[in-house]
Amino acid sequence: MSDDTSPPAQDLDALVLRVDPDRWLASRLIAEPEARADVVALYAFDHELARAPKVASNALLGEIRLAWWREVLDEAYGGLPVRHHPTAQALAQVIARRKLSRADLELMIDARYRELDPTPMTPEEAVLWARETGGAAARVAARRAFSAPWPRPEIGRAHV
Repeated sequence: MSDDTSPPAQDLDALVLRVDPDRWLASRLIAEPEARADVVALYAFDHELARAPKVASNALLGEIRLAWWREVLDEAYGGLPVRHHPTAQALAQVIARRKLSRADLELMIDARYRELDPTPMTPEEAVLWARETGGAAARVAARRAFSAPWPRPEIGRAHV
């Protein structure tokens, strides 16, 4: 995926353009093609996680979908062959190339479990959920795009 014109990169680019045009547009500001493709892969991963609770007909099926993505991380971080899915393969390449923090990616998965609970979120839960879903995706993407450390906010320090 070092060339952002490869078919998988084009597929993910088109996906992110369709499902998250604001993030896609922001990714155009990244001059380096490999970094841009990496950020698009991270946004595609976030989309797949967000999609899991929405397309599942019940909570158990949503949990299975999220577990599938955790298994992708097991494969990628374990140096195993990664299942044949464009986002999974692109994410595995970013993980290998950039040594992404598994904890950050798992946090994104864990936060999506809250969406399977029909109980309304409190304002504090909503802020935490936002920080650990889209916020985590933005932090990981920013670290990749700028190749610099990015501060990790303390959990529970959000202001509503």
